[in-house]
Amino acid sequence: MKKKIGIATITFTKEESVDFNYGNILQNYALSTYLKKQGYSVDTIYYTSSYYEELTSLISHKYQFEIKQFADDIVRIYKRKLYWNVLQGKREVRKNKFNLFIEENIKYSVDKYNIKSNLKELDTLYDAFITGSDQVWNPYYEGSNEFYYLYFAKKGKRISYAPSIAVDAIPELIREKYAEWISNIDYLSIREKSGQILLKNLYGFEAKIVCDPVFLLDKKQWSQISVDVNINKKYFLIYILGKKTVSIKKNICMLEKRYNIKGIDVYSKDEIESMFAGPKEFLGLIKNAEFVFTNSFHGAALSTIFEKSIVISDRVGGERMNSRIDDLLALIDAPNREIQYILKNPNLIEMKFNNKNKLDMLINDSKEFLNNALL
Repeated sequence: MKKKIGIATITFTKEESVDFNYGNILQNYALSTYLKKQGYSVDTIYYTSSYYEELTSLISHKYQFEIKQFADDIVRIYKRKLYWNVLQGKREVRKNKFNLFIEENIKYSVDKYNIKSNLKELDTLYDAFITGSDQVWNPYYEGSNEFYYLYFAKKGKRISYAPSIAVDAIPELIREKYAEWISNIDYLSIREKSGQILLKNLYGFEAKIVCDPVFLLDKKQWSQISVDVNINKKYFLIYILGKKTVSIKKNICMLEKRYNIKGIDVYSKDEIESMFAGPKEFLGLIKNAEFVFTNSFHGAALSTIFEKSIVISDRVGGERMNSRIDDLLALIDAPNREIQYILKNPNLIEMKFNNKNKLDMLINDSKEFLNNALL
């Protein structure tokens, strides 16, 4: 009988898929697919919280600690809810593609769980649990709680695979609780060097660095599920998370003028080439781009897999995200990919991908970690 694995990662309801989180969906797909190819039966635990539950979670959980952060979280949740409502009709096609991709490629648990569920019943349904990847251990994430630390599972069944803490420090008010949660993990890994150092310095925990799940699949495997978008001209792909500032918009115009090609924006409400892109089309847009202008870790990661040149944009309030992209680029010996540097040195737009030994070693080590943890 196949060993049954439950994945604890950030999931979305069918209504929420309009949020269009390509990186989240594709890392979940990658981990699920890799494990299935190793012979395991795999479910992603359908754990989610409603708009109301997110707000009550902010109020009732003491790890949401700072007044400013509390206010920012409420505003972000409200804006996201408003965004879903406003664009519901306009982006129905894209939403349906997200939902279809999930239905066809990511097996959710039969039951749906939330903050009020009796999660201990999950322990009777699965032989092992994996928490990660994505920012499931970010203490500022509004949905963060004990679920992502697998408190409900028995000893020996709790594995973390490439979770991201995403911050430089754990808030003092939750440090003790955070230590308790992570100490329960039987096989501890982390995605970023900064997270490894933080856990070591603060708690003495030894966490192994592993690659993001998207790297568990190779270029051929990603190409097989990609769908080409009908664009009869050269283009570079724009994949910007967060607010597009005046500076970012100016840089896009400069790239278009400098290289005489149009930028196709994944999140544009107007561009017919991209506004209907589901996860498969998103992969196709990266695969066929001349280069990718992004501030997203997963945008950079998938571009690396497809061996597409990357130009890194700033991200409002996201300095830590860009440092994670820098860590990734260091693995392939590709420094100086920031937009400011490329515009000053336009002949260096093309990246070379002939030195991926460090990345390949990390991928092999990561697979070995997973395989050993699941023995």
